[in-house]
Amino acid sequence: MHEAQQRRSQERALRRDLERRANQDALTALANADRFRETMRARAREEPTGGWAALFVDLDDFKAVNDTFGHQVGDGLLRVAARRIESCVREQDLVARLGGDEFGVLLDGVDVADARAITQRISDTLAEPATVDGVRVDPQASIGLAYLPDDRNPDTLLRAADSALYRAKGAGKGRWRQYRPGMPAPTRQHASARERLARALEADTFAVHYQPIVTTADAEPVGFEGLLRLRDDGPPMTAPEIVQVAEATGLIADIGDWVLARALRDLPRLNAGPTDDRYVSVNVAPRQLRLPDYADRVAGELARAGARPDLLVLEVTEGDLVREDERAWAQLEDLRAKGVRVAIDDYGTGFAGLSYLRQSAVDMIKVDGTFLADPGSARARVLVEAVADLADRLGLAMVAEGVHNLPCRHLLVDAGCPYAQGHLFAKPMPVDAAAGWHFDGNG
Repeated sequence: MHEAQQRRSQERALRRDLERRANQDALTALANADRFRETMRARAREEPTGGWAALFVDLDDFKAVNDTFGHQVGDGLLRVAARRIESCVREQDLVARLGGDEFGVLLDGVDVADARAITQRISDTLAEPATVDGVRVDPQASIGLAYLPDDRNPDTLLRAADSALYRAKGAGKGRWRQYRPGMPAPTRQHASARERLARALEADTFAVHYQPIVTTADAEPVGFEGLLRLRDDGPPMTAPEIVQVAEATGLIADIGDWVLARALRDLPRLNAGPTDDRYVSVNVAPRQLRLPDYADRVAGELARAGARPDLLVLEVTEGDLVREDERAWAQLEDLRAKGVRVAIDDYGTGFAGLSYLRQSAVDMIKVDGTFLADPGSARARVLVEAVADLADRLGLAMVAEGVHNLPCRHLLVDAGCPYAQGHLFAKPMPVDAAAGWHFDGNG
């Protein structure tokens, strides 16, 4: 009798443990994805007591944390994030780990102001520095908020939260967006593009093409900008499209590392002519600047390639620069101390004031092609002359981008802009063609 009771007690304990395991994420002790969706379906059947909302929370640059510090630190960061999210919600709310570095939050009986306040609180709390296994980590998260007071369909709510998360990721790191009617739901296309880029990294089907940067007076190449190309069998993707998808999906750090390594390996071929001081420039995304070891990554690639640091220029767009924090600027200062040069790309399209430009860790400005939209006008000449004079006074090299015709070139020569880049001279080309390129007057 006693043995039978003991056996039944053990069986009940086992069932409870199995049920707990089936509904709980083992790493964070949060609800798992199955329980999250079951709870949503159950609450959808209840009498509504107010609006309901779902949040998708995705940690930014989580892969970089794993790659840099190891999976033990990455797992620790997930546990920290779980506790922080829990601390921001109410007792009746549900927090779940949906998989990887993504969390879900279900809010029921809330108005839109409460939902937005909770979302902001989660964003602020997750952004606080954390120490995990003795390592300082500076986490941030992208968050999608869907608040649907009149629609109790769980699938509709989840699709809306997913759309909002995608929009938040596209806006940059550490941001949240609320779903609005009509907001596109790019999940399937987005996932397909991400898989395509991930396969391209594994199969080495990316390529870098090079566009010459020349002297305006005699069109002699002084450097080359490396531009990413995709060589697989899929539909064409422009470099901005590739970067947008890579930024939104967290692949930008890996792709950026690949481009940098390829460009540095190609540098000797680009300098195979009579000179050996032509530089190569590559674009840097905001996510890369926030990697805690980005400067060391660049230094490591320079060492592996045996390349002179002064022959590498890192281009950061003006709009990205003004949004960056002190950590990003510290990375740029570190790189400049190592001899690497920094360029502001698309200068004139953002919000960089003169005092900001003077104080920044910058060696070069690349003026946006919109300055040359009307090369015959007096206004265009005044603008270009003013920027050229500013660059000269600050000791900065000035490159005019988007030079597509002879009137643009004549304007630059007359206004004192020393360097130019554009289709008048050459379109981006493979490395062998770039190495032997010279301007023949036809581009």
